[in-house]
Amino acid sequence: MKNFIFRLAPYIILAGVAFLSYHQLLEMYFWRDDYTGLYFSQKSLVGEPAFMYPYQIAFLVERFFWQFFGLEAARYFLVEIVLYVSATCLLFYFLQKLFRDKKVAFFSTLVFAAGYIGQDAMKMSMGDGLGTMVAINVLLLNLVVFIQYLQTKKRGLFILSLVIFFLTIEVAPQRTSSSLLIFLLLDWLLSFKEKKKDILTRNLTFVLMFLVQYFIHPSAWILGYRVIPPGHFLGLFANFSPIYFLNFLGTFWNMLFPSHLQLQFNTFIDIYKDPLNFSKFLLAGIPAFLFAFLTLVFLKFIRPSVYNFLYIGKSVAVFTAFSIFWAYLTIGIKIDQTDLVSIFNGGIFLVFLAIWVVIGAAKSKLLSVFNLLAIFGVLVIFFLTIPERVLVSYNRYLLLPSFTVAFLPVIFITKEFYQKGGIQKNFARSLFFAVVSVLVVLRLFTALSTQQEFVQSYSQHAKRFYQQLRGFLPEVNKKKMVYVEGATKELDLSIGDAARVGYLGSEVAVAINLNTRKENILLPQSLEEIPMFLNKNREIGIDDVYTFLYTEQGLFETSNITKELLQGGSKVTTILSTDWEKGISFYPSAKIWTLQPIEVTIPLKISAGVLETEVFWEYNTFGAVHKDRFVKIPFFQDGLWHEYKFIIPAGGEYLKRVYFKDLTNVPEIGTAQFKYYKGG
Repeated sequence: MKNFIFRLAPYIILAGVAFLSYHQLLEMYFWRDDYTGLYFSQKSLVGEPAFMYPYQIAFLVERFFWQFFGLEAARYFLVEIVLYVSATCLLFYFLQKLFRDKKVAFFSTLVFAAGYIGQDAMKMSMGDGLGTMVAINVLLLNLVVFIQYLQTKKRGLFILSLVIFFLTIEVAPQRTSSSLLIFLLLDWLLSFKEKKKDILTRNLTFVLMFLVQYFIHPSAWILGYRVIPPGHFLGLFANFSPIYFLNFLGTFWNMLFPSHLQLQFNTFIDIYKDPLNFSKFLLAGIPAFLFAFLTLVFLKFIRPSVYNFLYIGKSVAVFTAFSIFWAYLTIGIKIDQTDLVSIFNGGIFLVFLAIWVVIGAAKSKLLSVFNLLAIFGVLVIFFLTIPERVLVSYNRYLLLPSFTVAFLPVIFITKEFYQKGGIQKNFARSLFFAVVSVLVVLRLFTALSTQQEFVQSYSQHAKRFYQQLRGFLPEVNKKKMVYVEGATKELDLSIGDAARVGYLGSEVAVAINLNTRKENILLPQSLEEIPMFLNKNREIGIDDVYTFLYTEQGLFETSNITKELLQGGSKVTTILSTDWEKGISFYPSAKIWTLQPIEVTIPLKISAGVLETEVFWEYNTFGAVHKDRFVKIPFFQDGLWHEYKFIIPAGGEYLKRVYFKDLTNVPEIGTAQFKYYKGG
């Protein structure tokens, strides 16, 4: 019993870390691409093809879970977490077989278990979550079967690994195709002493299996999905740019040093200037250079008789010279500066790793070469096949090759790691655990912080918005027009993103949550578009128009106000000169609704004083007053009457106040007019 618990303990710990890193997914709501799968999962649409290749299996999985979960987002994300835990356990088992060391495999797997996939991965949309997590489990299961075949040479295991490899590519073809390299390399690593003919035969079998899937797409044809023409490998030439040759370096660096932290460091040293300063660009490489320098110092203490301070000094000097040369080569590339800095750091670190392996610091040079090729090869192939779709930053598209980061720590295991005793053994083990600790802490911290940020900025608003929208519109059987505006710019952005869909119109997101077809939903982008939509869609009337204002307190319906505007939108509100307090501030006695832009005309007579002033306005949003933009008005100082016009944009609920700022001489004010702006 004790032996069983001892064997099970690493899996329990790894599962706990994986759950910790992703537990905040349970607080999230559906996001963009999710709505595509959810929409076609509805019973009335099950007969229609869900989506084109390569998402056929991903959406098939969503259709299955829709029958049980419906719109309960937390249940979908719980499945994703369970799948991530499962992938973590499979990776641990595989690394045990590969490294033949349970402790090393455990700590290496911790890096993957700690999570963090990148800038937008914490959204874990289901097209990139459920489908991709199924794919990574199938891929890792295949690696387990294949390594068992290589170690036992049972023909049945080889056939099984081919079948599973086929399924791996079928589930997520564009994101698993680069995994072919790992199988080929793994075969050479573990079968190097066998007949080369046998190895090449197995390699060719895998390649043929890959080509059949990649160019024929069997599951797509069987399920009746549209298939885009083959030719992803030509993407590089269609989008020729230096970034497509180098972005794998930036992605690799962001796997180690998360892009959020790199961005903060870049801001700290103030590199975001045009043009980019060379000296500050060099400073941006400090994270990679510092990691390399400290590792070389460790090496001096691990092998003092081989690597003295003079040797280390020469190595650092050469490494510094390369860094300067690398900075000179890359600084001129015209891409996003954050991506450029990541590429710069990634290049520095890759050269350091190459030096580390060449000088024989790693215990196993062959295993280290395999690990480097697996890490970088997968990324290179990935970017060369679909460069136009993926940014440098480590993101959700790279969830599948993300497990290769677990191959990195073992490169820092030296032969002294396995000595029976001595201070060199302590230094060697300290180096390995330091590398693991740095990677785990950085990735876990970023995973938790980015999820928390996304939940607070988007998910909580999206969930509340759609839940309350269903309360206002419980049944939609015919075409309706729905317009929602955020009370602040931040909330407006959050709600806009909540309704946005990756591959279909935003109507899909609203239709899913209202349990109707997307053809029944019209979503104007502004209040000014509502009359235009009514003219184009004669089958709907004013009573079919629903408008809402979203605040921190929730969703408020403003349909009655909008209908009033639609029926009498040309109404002009007249403000007499006596209505202005001290000649510079005006509080409307009757509500002037600001759900539509307002054109303001103010007659003024000024003889002397300031050359211009700023006119501010305040909105009242269900009791909360907030300022919006202001306009600058240049004055004519000729003592004559002039009309000054400006537009108050839509926002809030109604106008609270309009006032002039910093007037030294109060002008004479005539009768002002406030009317709803129709454009033009």
